[in-house]
Amino acid sequence: MLNGAFSLFLSLKGRRNNAPADISPSLVLNYRVLVIVILAIAAFALLLETFGLAPACFALILLSSGVIRDMSLLQKLIASVLGSALAVLIFAILLAIPVHIFTWPFGGLK
Repeated sequence: MLNGAFSLFLSLKGRRNNAPADISPSLVLNYRVLVIVILAIAAFALLLETFGLAPACFALILLSSGVIRDMSLLQKLIASVLGSALAVLIFAILLAIPVHIFTWPFGGLK
């Protein structure tokens, strides 16, 4: 968390300075990427308690893969499925963390 805050601080500090024209575009704060990553983390936090670990990881990976422009939708879906399966394997099975893999919050189906 401290690393992320420090990175954000340096990005914002560097944005305020008048950078020379030859500066690399990767050193300038990209608001599109920042918004997508924050939304993905927020979606993960909201979905984890409501729907479980697998759907939350799926949404996190699918939304955060939106920052990669040269990746097809099929590749994003495959990465999301494999990433959420890996998260379930690591956290729920191998580490035995008491987290629901899938839950249904609406009560109609149990």
